Amino acid sequence: MRQLDPADKRPANVQISAAIRAAITTGELEPGARLPGTHALAEHFGVARQTVQNAIRNLGEEG
Repeated sequence: MRQLDPADKRPANVQISAAIRAAITTGELEPGARLPGTHALAEHFGVARQTVQNAIRNLGEEG
């Protein structure tokens, strides 16, 4: 998955949602497959786990 872009004005959780969505679209992540844990994703993106949880919640709300 791509890293966060510091030049991107969107909040980190929105960028993370977009990165996960893109990883599914490109086949990097299988649709319906389990995501890495919030701790691993937080380390990958360099953010707090709560930020990752917010991103995942946003994706869940989108369906």
